[in-house]
Amino acid sequence: MHAPLLTPSRLALSEDGSIEGYASLFGAVDQARDMVMPGAFAQTLKSRGVRKIPMLFQHDPGEPVGIWLELAEDFRGLRACGKLIPEVARGRELLALLREGAIDGLSIGYLIVDRVGVRVLRDPYSAKPYVLFYTTKRVGGGVQDFDAIKLLKFSAS
Repeated sequence: MHAPLLTPSRLALSEDGSIEGYASLFGAVDQARDMVMPGAFAQTLKSRGVRKIPMLFQHDPGEPVGIWLELAEDFRGLRACGKLIPEVARGRELLALLREGAIDGLSIGYLIVDRVGVRVLRDPYSAKPYVLFYTTKRVGGGVQDFDAIKLLKFSAS
């Protein structure tokens, strides 16, 4: 019997606190049992830009720990280059943990954004790793009987 192969580190650390690695790998099941596909970050990166995406401790918006210098999708995933700010207490702590190898990766936080006219719904009966999502879109023409709507509104009040 062979020992299982360890996942290689997805993060490189420089002496000055610069970090580089992959925050998400396309097509791979992550620790939260999610799988991200190519193109998932394209719209956000285009609309917000790298400086509007915070580097946070444990996804907490109240705990910024550094800045992103570059975020880009490539064939493998979301590649991230940034710098921890050692003047921030939590940034110093993370730097020490990274240097000792206690932390060796990055992670992402995300929201599923509804598009105009399209709603994304989570199936309430499915559970990880098989969570199902589906979309709905209202289609059809105009109202045929405005009196029916008036009566419906009246009866609901």
